[in-house]
Amino acid sequence: MSSSSTSSTETLQPSRPTSTAGSPMPSVSRAAVVTHGRDGVVKEALARLQAVAASSGVELLLGEAEDAAAPDVAIVLGGDGTMLRALTRFLGTGVPVIGVNYGRVGFLTAIPADRLEDGVRRVFAGEYRAVELSALEVSAGGVTRIAVNDVVVAGGTLGRMVELGYAIGGEQLGTQPCDGLICATATGSTAYNLSNGGPVLVWGMDATVLTSRTATSWDSCRWGRVRRSGWQTSGACSRRSPRSPSSRATQPRSGARRR
Repeated sequence: MSSSSTSSTETLQPSRPTSTAGSPMPSVSRAAVVTHGRDGVVKEALARLQAVAASSGVELLLGEAEDAAAPDVAIVLGGDGTMLRALTRFLGTGVPVIGVNYGRVGFLTAIPADRLEDGVRRVFAGEYRAVELSALEVSAGGVTRIAVNDVVVAGGTLGRMVELGYAIGGEQLGTQPCDGLICATATGSTAYNLSNGGPVLVWGMDATVLTSRTATSWDSCRWGRVRRSGWQTSGACSRRSPRSPSSRATQPRSGARRR
């Protein structure tokens, strides 16, 4: 069973011990609880969690009690949005975060809702492995922020295209006309990045995704005479529809000859 913790380049507090492959974590004595706030679901889930905690001798930190003592682990009752909120909250503290899926997707959670008791009991016994998740550091206007999910760069005028240049490791990669650029971690690859056609990465992977919003490539556009060149038009910009050799071979010949 895996839990998540976030890392960044900022100065962090000393981290709690982490496990190596196959070795258990220390048993849990205090656990913070983070929920998505939907009372109809959370009340039932919280009651089940409290019963497991009582039988395991674990103190649950709720409300004001969360600030009174440092938790050994954070239990999330929710989906990916609640997981991201919890990961941001415990960023740099070394507190592992593990989720019970009470959301729609639950890509970042580790325990199905119908297995809450068994999964949480194992966590309280130290039978889990901490997985470090990468984070993004963005600086703008003298302010530096940490992002667990993604960073979006866009123009200040709605509906106006911008040209963004970007580089990796000091190597310039060019300029892209687009509506904006999404830089996402593996954790955030299923959010805004996925909605814009970007790839999904396994969480925990040490990788970053760059996806353009409504990118425009002028190399694929032409202006000119449509009838003689065989270009298809959409507004003022024209684009050729590629044909494979097989489709050309099976296409019936017409009486007209192109020059």
